[in-house]
Amino acid sequence: IPQDHLLDTQEVVLSIKDLTVLDSALLGDLTITGSMTIASLSDINFNNNITIDHKGNLNIKNGVIMGNSNIRDQVTVEANTTEIVVPQTWETTPRTVNVNASWVTPLGVTEITKDGFKVVWTTLPPETGATLYWSAMW
Repeated sequence: IPQDHLLDTQEVVLSIKDLTVLDSALLGDLTITGSMTIASLSDINFNNNITIDHKGNLNIKNGVIMGNSNIRDQVTVEANTTEIVVPQTWETTPRTVNVNASWVTPLGVTEITKDGFKVVWTTLPPETGATLYWSAMW
């Protein structure tokens, strides 16, 4: 809109069925209530803290990847045990599940399914209890 055609008001409500922006656009808050497709994507930049390049590579310069118990968690392990089944309700089976123990032991992750996974280890956990920390990726 040419500068001399701008309305002198604080709020303009505009409903557009289809919109094509051919050059730059500066937007304040943007709410998308349906799906969004970005064609001919170059790079996405979030205040230089997070960038996504045209290949889909994600670079996080500041902050952390937050998650929830669907992708990472911890489980308490009973003393004198050598395995545990960790139940989950995933839509699909993860490609990998990584597990770290709070005590020194070789361990392995077996039977990964959309319903969870099994962890086995060779060195008994300490009598005071122990923890397994896990993360899953698809």
